[in-house]
Amino acid sequence: KVKLNLINLGEFVHNIRIAGPDGIYDTDDDIVSEDVLPGETGELIFVVDEEGEYIFRDDFRRETLTGILTVE
Repeated sequence: KVKLNLINLGEFVHNIRIAGPDGIYDTDDDIVSEDVLPGETGELIFVVDEEGEYIFRDDFRRETLTGILTVE
């Protein structure tokens, strides 16, 4: 089980979308947080069954807020 604490210190709404094992966004295996408003916090709790690298992004800043989550 993985728990991510999301803290929005910015001025815009944010979220996190993790592409599932298929490595493609906007498919049924994505893991997606609720939107986190400016000054608010949120959390995303999920289970990953397969080791590997999972790409993630903020749906509101798709081009600039991205990364890789490594599960070992």
